[in-house]
Amino acid sequence: MVNRFKNLSITIKATLLLSLTAMFFLLVLSGVTYLFARHELQQSIATNQTAAVNSLAAQLDENLAASRNYLHYLATHLQQIHASKSSDLQNTLKHHDESRLFFDAGLILLSAQGRIVAETPYNKERIGLDQHEREYYQQVVKSGKSVVSAPYKLSSSRSQPVIAFAVPVKDGSNSQLHGVLVGRRNLQKNGFLQKLIDAPIGKNGYFYLIDQDRTLIIHPDPSRILTTIPAGKNKAIDAALAGQEGTWENVNSLGIPGLTSIKPLKEAPWYLAAQYPLSEAYAPLHRARLAFGVVLFISMALAVVAVWFSMQPVVRPLQRLTNHLQQLGTKQGADRFLTVNSQDEIGHLTTVFNELLQELDDDVEAQEEAAEVYRIITEFTNEVSLWQLENGDIRYISPNCVRFFGYMDAEFYACPKLLNALIHPDDQKTWSNHQPGSCSMGGEGLEIRLITKDGSLSVFRHYCHQVVDKQGSPNGIRSSWLDITGQQQMESMARKLSRAVEQSSSTIVITNIDGAIEYVNPRFCLTTGYTADEVMGMNPRVLKSGDMPPEEYRELWRTITSGKEWRGEFHNKRKDGTLYWEAASILPLTDKNGVIIGYLAVKDDISEKKAAEYLMIELFQQVETAKKEWENTLDHLRDFIILTDPEHKIRRYNRILMEMTSLSSSDLVGRDWRELLQEMGFKFINFNASSGELLHLRSGRNYDINVYPVKSEHDDTQGFVVSLNDTTELHTTAHELEKALAELEDAQLQIYQQEKMASIGQLAAGVAHEINNPMGFITSNLSSLEKYVSRLYEYIGVVDQAMQGCCEGALAEPVHEARKRLKIDRILDDAHQLIEESQDGAGRVRRIVQDLKNFSRVDQAETALINLNESLETTINIAWNELKYVADLHREFGDIPKVNCFPQQLNQVFLNLLVNSAHALGETRGDITVQTEQQGDQVLVKISDTGCGMPPEVQRRIFEPFFTTKEVGKGTGLGLSISYDIIKKHGGSIEVQSEVGRGTTFTVVLPVHGPCGEEEQPSCNSQQ
Repeated sequence: MVNRFKNLSITIKATLLLSLTAMFFLLVLSGVTYLFARHELQQSIATNQTAAVNSLAAQLDENLAASRNYLHYLATHLQQIHASKSSDLQNTLKHHDESRLFFDAGLILLSAQGRIVAETPYNKERIGLDQHEREYYQQVVKSGKSVVSAPYKLSSSRSQPVIAFAVPVKDGSNSQLHGVLVGRRNLQKNGFLQKLIDAPIGKNGYFYLIDQDRTLIIHPDPSRILTTIPAGKNKAIDAALAGQEGTWENVNSLGIPGLTSIKPLKEAPWYLAAQYPLSEAYAPLHRARLAFGVVLFISMALAVVAVWFSMQPVVRPLQRLTNHLQQLGTKQGADRFLTVNSQDEIGHLTTVFNELLQELDDDVEAQEEAAEVYRIITEFTNEVSLWQLENGDIRYISPNCVRFFGYMDAEFYACPKLLNALIHPDDQKTWSNHQPGSCSMGGEGLEIRLITKDGSLSVFRHYCHQVVDKQGSPNGIRSSWLDITGQQQMESMARKLSRAVEQSSSTIVITNIDGAIEYVNPRFCLTTGYTADEVMGMNPRVLKSGDMPPEEYRELWRTITSGKEWRGEFHNKRKDGTLYWEAASILPLTDKNGVIIGYLAVKDDISEKKAAEYLMIELFQQVETAKKEWENTLDHLRDFIILTDPEHKIRRYNRILMEMTSLSSSDLVGRDWRELLQEMGFKFINFNASSGELLHLRSGRNYDINVYPVKSEHDDTQGFVVSLNDTTELHTTAHELEKALAELEDAQLQIYQQEKMASIGQLAAGVAHEINNPMGFITSNLSSLEKYVSRLYEYIGVVDQAMQGCCEGALAEPVHEARKRLKIDRILDDAHQLIEESQDGAGRVRRIVQDLKNFSRVDQAETALINLNESLETTINIAWNELKYVADLHREFGDIPKVNCFPQQLNQVFLNLLVNSAHALGETRGDITVQTEQQGDQVLVKISDTGCGMPPEVQRRIFEPFFTTKEVGKGTGLGLSISYDIIKKHGGSIEVQSEVGRGTTFTVVLPVHGPCGEEEQPSCNSQQ
């Protein structure tokens, strides 16, 4: 086979070799292009498909979270209803019409035992039905948290597939489960889940939703909903369940290959997936592959023919030259020279041959002339020439070495190894591995860095080849060193500029002065659909769509031909006929003399921006229509409606406001609505910036005001909606009801206190009776015991004197030992003190019993004249156990007259104030001061403490019923309210002065002559 090929003619060899080489490179290029295009197309589709799945998954999470939050809100409301009246639960569910926006299959309220308590839509037969076997009910009961169920079918006749959202309904303390609230969403209705199938991918691609049990929740084929995909049937689903997410080339459970993107949801154990068939995704690539194969086959056939015919003019001169050389030995004189018939390579070869013949006679002269020419060339070029012998000596180095290396040629001759020393340390290994001939004069050369004499770094390209003598023996190495430092810098700059243009996100087009395209970047091809080869030499008008007026193009050419930049927009047409918008900037390119040599266009695709503008215009028209309908609706309302900006300046209003103010639109818009209402005669009452009440001073009518903030999607306040509702009749009715309720509550409190104090009095009387009798015995016995001890002490003294007089020594010793052992002296010393302390304790018990009896005043149901100092002392004794551990009590009783009052009620007031003062001191010991004094016909009682004090907002409310600042379980909030009512009924007053951190003083002011109503006036006058 090889011999047959050698025997072929040059024409056939060249044709075969060139054709096969071209075919090989074309096949390799086409294969690489196809694989690259396929990879890029897959990446582009995968990126877009993944972005679509992520965006849709985020929307699903938002909808699921909104449904769950609404269900939590409704559960909280049902919790309050359940605490008050459980029979209203069905009505409560029925009136929440907005629940259908979230749960189109209805709501179910289950009891704690799993039975249906209420349901929407209402079905009487289902009330009481046991649902405890439902999985979502068991999960809520077990975890106490909200859950999203797996899909299941309803038990009704239609058997529609649904999913359920379930949240617990607990008591007020969130400790006991009252029930489970369930919201159901139909998977086949046109809800936010079913809308997934309305967003197809291409023609046959689709989205679907699957849970962690491989059950299909949403699918374009309704028959597949609630079906399960077995493990291993869909590798993408297997990977997603293993924790991965992204896009895969995959074969689905039906055996259809495609691109599958999967994204897990955050709000439910579900996975959103997109399936795009490969047959549709790669259809453009398959069509391009077929077309490319046809073009390749035709191109190869044409190439073979072209190579065959093109080789003929080349081969014929070579054949003539070969024949002449074969006959050269037989020729003489001028016949030895060839006739030059062409100026191509063959002609040049003929000329060279003739010159060689001519130069054979003067070889020495020619060599000397060549040497001189070589010296001149090397001296004035950017190359250093070097001839180094086999032994390392330098035979020749061009004198221009000093310009590039910094060393004279003599220095290199003297030290041949100097050149090796100049090599950069990092390139020494490369240089040492360098072999002669590895970088021949015609090759790429070897790039080496050298450190010159002045220390600077330069880059050289080294070429070399081995020199042989006439006998073919090695005679050293001839090399050249080309300085490419500047060239590398320029190449680096050019590469950066080229990379910036190639990777630019803008379309870049360069034309010549006639408008013919000379360059386009990849973005142009991606945007227009044309390849660079297709548009080379064409005019950019190939992109014209015909929608732009001719005057626009004429203005463009006038601007750029005058040397100025033109900016504008084009509505162009792609290769596939689709239209798109571009924002363009076109400017002339000039040479160094300022002459225009071409034009540069930089363009950006603004199709989406234009589409958004058109959409904005359409939306604006819709908004205008809706605005007119909205204004017409508001104008027919009886309530005042005002829309403001974030600074409360009026932007919109309804007709009733204009009619009431009699102002024009220009006078109303831009006004602060609060100032406007005040000018209209409205007075703000209990307004807290969001709601409150208004009083119209001119008409005396009451209005409720509500201010609703208008929020953006980023939760920024964009304005407010102010609503005023006339509630005059409602206020009148409410006021009458509140008055009746207050009177009823006051009467109940008084009855309660009277009954409590009567019970305390009866208890005190019983305790006093039961304690006084035994305490009498104790007191009498203690007095007798004191007398007996005194006599016994006197007797012992007499015995001691007798013992000293008659008994000494051994007879007295046992008596003294017994006295010491029995501690008789200590007993005699302590006996009187113990009896005295016991008598004091008994006396205190009698006083406490008497004080308790006096405090309750069970025998005084009417007013009586009492000394408030004595009443305060009694109360202090009663409260002493609360006071003694936290306070030092100071009594500053003045000389005051007796006061006509209800003693029992005043004791209750004083006790409440003393206990509050003790509680105000907390754990820090302080002082409590009780003062009394007379001012005219009034008596003042002041109870002060050095406790924590009260801020002004607390001081204003301390006399309100049920208001308290104490912890739960330490106060009812009724003490000061009842005290206030008692003092008011006595015709007096109670005042408070307090400073945070300094303490509090309560001042009770009572008339000396007691409470006097109109019916009691005669008795009061008689007392005076």
